[in-house]
Amino acid sequence: MLEEIASNSDNIDYGEMIHV
Repeated sequence: MLEEIASNSDNIDYGEMIHV
């Protein structure tokens, strides 16, 4: 999953989801 975040430019949005 982390790899996907790095590949995605919207990693910020993803990070927020994880934070929830």
